[in-house]
This record gives sequence, structure tokens and C-alpha cells, in this order.
Amino acid sequence: MFATELVASVRLSLRSDDMGMRENVESAIRTARDAAAAGREALIRVAQAVTETAAEENARGHEGIARWYAEAGDRLSQAASKIDSSTALCEAAAAEVARTDDGASLRGSGGLPRQPATPATEQGRPRAIPGFTHRRPAKEAIDAIKREGWPKTAEGRTSARGHLYNPDGNRLDTGTLRPHRKGAALPCTDLREPWRSDPNYTTTWHAERDAAKIMRDNNLREAVLYLNIPPCGRYTEDPKRCDLNLEKILPKGATLWVWTISETGSRGQRRYRGTGEAIT
Repeated sequence: MFATELVASVRLSLRSDDMGMRENVESAIRTARDAAAAGREALIRVAQAVTETAAEENARGHEGIARWYAEAGDRLSQAASKIDSSTALCEAAAAEVARTDDGASLRGSGGLPRQPATPATEQGRPRAIPGFTHRRPAKEAIDAIKREGWPKTAEGRTSARGHLYNPDGNRLDTGTLRPHRKGAALPCTDLREPWRSDPNYTTTWHAERDAAKIMRDNNLREAVLYLNIPPCGRYTEDPKRCDLNLEKILPKGATLWVWTISETGSRGQRRYRGTGEAIT
């Protein structure tokens, strides 16, 4: 719906006065971006309310009803994450408009120039990164992580940002992977406890959780995850943190390669081979 409105707004601006074209396009993009952000926040609020209802019903012993609410909340959360990609497209469109020299290139060619391909999209559709392999870091994937940056939490720690790719270099996530608020993430109904919902297990709310879920949902045997920090922020032998639990929530025999692109420029890789131990 929002994408359709964006296209309609841009087309309307192209029929308007040439001198005001750029301003009209920028205004349309801002409107669409704000609408997407508002929709995402609304979905997140509803998803959280549904999840709370699931917990209440479970506490009353209504396991069937609780499961239904949990699954509904999970679908709402997935829908909210998909809006992230729409917001990203708006940002890319705004950047492209800003590159024009007061609309001179538009007037000189008699129409809008073809938008050059970005690392993740071409004409708004995903494309593979040329020469992609898990064996060496891909420049386009690294640049994409650099654009995400290394945002800080209130405690001063770096908040994870990640992108998931298949072996051919196609993006698998519909929006940037990032951590959920501790205890607020919807339970993964295809996992056993404690990996399903115990917030003391970081794979229930860290960004790695969603990468593993994409692999399970799509029955993927191999994927490559680019992160701006190591899993959990650091490699550790803590039995409740990502490094020791990520393999358990991956499909048995599946392989997840994790490239870490640090703020200092260093790069590192680790392989996780799925055991399926936590999967129902």
C-alpha cells in the first residue's frame, strides 16, 4: 500500500511544474517514509500486546489459546520487520534525489535518469553481490555494514546490526537485523524451552536469533551473516549466550558463516554448524 502511494506521488510530481519537481519528489518521499515508520511502530505495539496476552493465557493454563496468540504475535513482528526494507528504499530514493544538481539532469534528459544499482537493490529488487563467497569478505557487504554503523546503547555498548545472505550473495533479511528489547521478543514457536522464550538466553532476543529463524523458516543449508560486532558483542563460553547456543537453534547440518566487521576496521569469521538441538 505504502509503496503504491510512493509511486503515485512521484508520478504526480513529474507532471507538476519543472522548477518545483525536486521539492515535490522529496516531499513525497518524506511522507512515505514517515508513514512507513508510523506503521512499523503500530505493528510493534500490537505485537507486544498480543505477546502479553499469550503469556497471560499460558499462565491460566490455556496452552492452545496461548500458542495461537504467540503465533499471531510472531506474524505481526515479521510484518513490522518487512517495513524496514521499505524505509530503507525511501532513504535511498532521497539520497538519489539529493544527488541531482537542482533538477538540471532531469531537465536536460527530458525525464528521470535511471537509478544506478545499489549494493542490495536494482530498480527496487534484490540482486546478488557479484563474486560472493563465504571464504572472503565481500566489499559490498562490508560497505553495507559500514552504512549501518556502530550505534551505541544507553550503556555505551555497540548495538548489533546485521545482514544475512545466501551463498550466492542475495540478501535474505527484509530489513536490517537488530536486537529486540530483552524479554519483549515474540517466542519462536518452533523451538523448545529454554531457547523458545527464556530472556536469559540471548538467542531469544539478539539479532542472531532472527538470522537463525530465517534459515529454519526457509530450510536453508547455508547462509552468511555480516555483523558489526561479534555474536553477543564478544566470543564467550557462557552457556546462555549466543556463541554456545547459535548452533542449537540452527537446522541440523546447516552452516552459518559469520563475518564480523568491527568499528576499528578489523574483520573476523566464525563458522556455526547447526545441531538442531533446540528445534521441536
